[in-house]
Amino acid sequence: FVACIIAFATSDLKNVSDFDVSNKQQVTLLLLVFLYLAIRVSLWTVGDEVEAQAEVETKSPKKGQDLENLTVKIADHRIIDDIYTQYKVVVTCDEGEYWVWRRFSQFDTLRTALRKDLGSGVLPKLPSKTFFSNMDPEFLEKRQEGLNEFIAQLLECEGGKKKMLQLDPLKQFLGLGQGRVAAMERAKKEAETEAKKVNDPNKDPQLIQKFIKARNEIEKAASIGEGDGWKFIGKRQEVQCYLKKGIEGHTFTKGVGIVNCPSEVLIGFMGDPENRKKYDEMFKGVTNLHQLDENILSAKLNIKVEQAAIQWSEFSSPFPSLVTARDICTLSVRYTEPNGRIVVILVSADEYKKPVKKYVRATVTAGVIIEALPGNPNKCTMTNITMMDPNGNIPQWIISSMAPESSKVDQLVKDRSIWAKYQ
Repeated sequence: FVACIIAFATSDLKNVSDFDVSNKQQVTLLLLVFLYLAIRVSLWTVGDEVEAQAEVETKSPKKGQDLENLTVKIADHRIIDDIYTQYKVVVTCDEGEYWVWRRFSQFDTLRTALRKDLGSGVLPKLPSKTFFSNMDPEFLEKRQEGLNEFIAQLLECEGGKKKMLQLDPLKQFLGLGQGRVAAMERAKKEAETEAKKVNDPNKDPQLIQKFIKARNEIEKAASIGEGDGWKFIGKRQEVQCYLKKGIEGHTFTKGVGIVNCPSEVLIGFMGDPENRKKYDEMFKGVTNLHQLDENILSAKLNIKVEQAAIQWSEFSSPFPSLVTARDICTLSVRYTEPNGRIVVILVSADEYKKPVKKYVRATVTAGVIIEALPGNPNKCTMTNITMMDPNGNIPQWIISSMAPESSKVDQLVKDRSIWAKYQ
């Protein structure tokens, strides 16, 4: 879309009659427009196709079930890959409760299908459409409220709820008669069983394996400059910056820079969540979910672990209307090696925190390595490595801009009056 705007602004095309097939710039503009429209149409339909594949043949509600007791509510919403939004349609009936996820376009399809049977005059209106996807939380909350009103009014049309729920389009939309209550009860029990298995992270062998794998990846990335896919892209604010293309095009970042303070001051400063807000504008806060036993972990890993916890971190969005805010749930481990090198490793541990609707959960492996500068105890080198899958459509330039973090920290710790707090 941005490319279309730039191309149009720089072209000499003022109206359709001026179009010249021999003008390469105008032809490029036309191709960009068609490409953009093709992408938008494909993104609108992909969610509907996935949902349609999951549907089974709609059957009538079980005999004896009182349809007057059935209630429908739009209870929640979620954003898929920064592309489209699904709304949680909760159905409560005599058998119990279940829900289905539906896109706005599916509400529109339902209304169109019902209009053939009932006519447009008796059907309630949907909230207004938008040509572009809008991920703004306030907008989505208002649309959810509007869809709730639509469903409530719809069930009262043409003879009331009992008659409306006999119509095939509405039955299929709500998933009536598909055994969803029993399926959800089974899934709930399985989830509870799995939750019990990971209740104590100190007894979770998979967590240890995750950490070992993450540590090996970070150490490998830190041991080389260029190579193994890492490319030097230049200095930014005195920080040597490297980028690497990960799996499925994800961008990994690495920054190496000098910080003008002792190692213990730097790690103490960065370990304070309130300080992080000063150098990371998108950081909102961190919550400790589980504290791990450092002695047990030290024995298992054969290193001197100083801090270890399962943490949930929240991040705001740089562009709320276009990009959804992110969160991460990580195992965070800090240890000091015999040579004095301080290492912090973060690796995703999503099983310890359920997804939150206002965030898209990112998957991350990250590390910070701090080493005293030989011959100068008041300076240290910081290597910051982030390997992130944002699980959505975040522009590369946003990810790439995260590399020079050490330069921002350096500006903050130059004030020696704060050193005493962390020494």
